[in-house]
Amino acid sequence: MGPVRLRAADHRDATPRSEKAQGLLALLGTSDGCRLTRMAAIDKLWSDRPAAQGRASLRQVLSAIRAAGAPDAVCTQGQWLILDPAVVTVDLTSSRPDLSVEFAEGLDIRDPEFENWLRDSRARFGQIGICVPAAARRPALLIAPSQGADTDLKLYGDIVLRDVATQASRMTGIVAQSLTEPDTVPRGTLVMRCRAVRVAGQGILQLSLERGATGECIWSMTLNASNSLPAAQLCEATEMLTLAVVNSMSEPAQTDGPIIFPMRDVFSFDAAALQRAERVLLAQSTQFPVAQTLALRAYLRHTQILERIAPDPDEALREGAELAREALVMAPSSALTLAVSSLFAGLQQDDVSALDLALRASHGTSHDPFVAHALSVAWSFAGDIALATKAAQAAQSSRLADMAPPIHALRTACVAIDRGAMTEALNAARLAIRFAPNFRAAYRIVSALEFWAGHEAASAAALRALKTLEPDFSLDLMASQIYPVDTLRRAGLLEVTRSGLL
Repeated sequence: MGPVRLRAADHRDATPRSEKAQGLLALLGTSDGCRLTRMAAIDKLWSDRPAAQGRASLRQVLSAIRAAGAPDAVCTQGQWLILDPAVVTVDLTSSRPDLSVEFAEGLDIRDPEFENWLRDSRARFGQIGICVPAAARRPALLIAPSQGADTDLKLYGDIVLRDVATQASRMTGIVAQSLTEPDTVPRGTLVMRCRAVRVAGQGILQLSLERGATGECIWSMTLNASNSLPAAQLCEATEMLTLAVVNSMSEPAQTDGPIIFPMRDVFSFDAAALQRAERVLLAQSTQFPVAQTLALRAYLRHTQILERIAPDPDEALREGAELAREALVMAPSSALTLAVSSLFAGLQQDDVSALDLALRASHGTSHDPFVAHALSVAWSFAGDIALATKAAQAAQSSRLADMAPPIHALRTACVAIDRGAMTEALNAARLAIRFAPNFRAAYRIVSALEFWAGHEAASAAALRALKTLEPDFSLDLMASQIYPVDTLRRAGLLEVTRSGLL
């Protein structure tokens, strides 16, 4: 993990002397698929120069890399720069495991954007541990060939397994692979299986999720069908298996290694858990698509801002918006990156962009509750209460909402307030607190609605809980324009700030 080096296929050291060239290699070697757009490279290495000068400097650096002895190391495809795996080997492990070194040790490029990237990368490799080379990485999710003699039912099973792989990838960035050698399943890997049989004319389709080489069954579901399976039944099976996959990736097996995807921490409201999620996402960003990792890290900032647990809210907003922007540039059609970008556009009071991004995210992803949540928020910003409610209901009705139930319960409360259904809103906010006892945003709504309902003791209890979670909390702060209670403010529900209950 020391100096950046390029070794050609014929084993010659082809490392260029130019630090900007080494910086480009570092960017490419740690990016998703070892590829990067020209503009992204320019933004990191020449962010303080005019665009034309940046493009010229990039051409010079590419020439320096080719002149170093590996003319085909970096190939170009339109706006993409790509490290050719047939020419270059990327190995991010230390050649001296007994010696403490940091990633890109000695590399000193005076560009603020590159310095930010390098600091994040050093935190990723230095604090989390040595990154495993690409060739040594194990697959996280495998799809076993369907078994059974009933061809039609097997087709249904294949559809479900492929849809699960797509949904899991869309939400986490984890890419499923086909299981080609059943006897060599790595430990710690999840395997999805399907068995289709027909007994006495009754079709039976069994879906299952197993853990690694042990064959331990984590989840299973049996579907009965005479000739066909209703679309609603297939959709439910897909959502339930997807939930099982993501849940299993969020829990370290007793003997199979670390968490693969930190779902619970990503959707938590605890400062330490959010920091833990950040560390795991940084560690995984060399294994999973970088765009999803960036989007999820941006979402962590979004939670920190709304929950008022960011050390510097302005810096968290800047960082989160930049992470969301980078994710969107890398994956402009990803539902996750679009949804997170929509949430940040809303934070920045760009309601038009927030709605446009959320609508784009929802194309073809009607069953993704996170996307529906972002769409509901965007419709609320746009002032369309009916469509905001419809999107919130779509999110809540999905079995995948169980990934983050407090978020969807609170969104239900917010759209209920906008409709004037205060009792429904209070019940939903109370439910959000049951799911997450440290959910500050839910306590804000409960404190206001309990006071509205005449329940002063319950309102005071919610205010005391807020004071415990937010030491600087006061009723005057809650009444100010900077406190994040826009839904309550729009509805005129801040009488609690004049109650003297705290």
